Amino acid sequence: MSNPTRFLPSTLIDWLEVCAKVLIIAGALVGAGWAYFEYVQKEHQQRIEASLGYVKRFSEGALFESTKRIANAWYGNQQVLSRLQHASSEAAYRQRHRQLVMNVVERVSGTDKDGRPTYGIVDDVDTVVSFFSELMICIRADLCDRKSAHAYFDNYARRFYCLHEPYLNWRAANYASDFGKDLAEFATRTPQDCQKS
Repeated sequence: MSNPTRFLPSTLIDWLEVCAKVLIIAGALVGAGWAYFEYVQKEHQQRIEASLGYVKRFSEGALFESTKRIANAWYGNQQVLSRLQHASSEAAYRQRHRQLVMNVVERVSGTDKDGRPTYGIVDDVDTVVSFFSELMICIRADLCDRKSAHAYFDNYARRFYCLHEPYLNWRAANYASDFGKDLAEFATRTPQDCQKS
């Protein structure tokens, strides 16, 4: 009878050789795991930095000027807006809210940065809607961090969407069917979410 192949090392040198090979394999696996962890962490950090770039963009320049003009337009109409809460029914509230929004967006008077008179905030609303469309593209492409973007922009996006919902719906119905859809998605809002509280 022939000797069966031995699976266990028989000498100390054989044992050391097996242990060295096991350690090399284990080290390679740990190294690969660590490299992958570092890669994922770096990629996540880059997405957060991209999201912070949107925060910076939102807080300065033309976009900041647009949000200021929108805020000023609504500040001048806050008493009218608060009286809407006393509407007799949801239908009356929605009708008056729509009239007020369309009036403010299309006709409110103000001044530009050079002091010249302006009428309406259509361009400013469009700028904000475009900003959220770009942000959603960045999030969907996994270039921006969804959690960081929502942490900073959620409250603004939700208020902005509900306040301007009649105008957004009108633009979607009359010009571009997807107008404001990215903003609604980001704000996780539907028309039912914006009913009179």
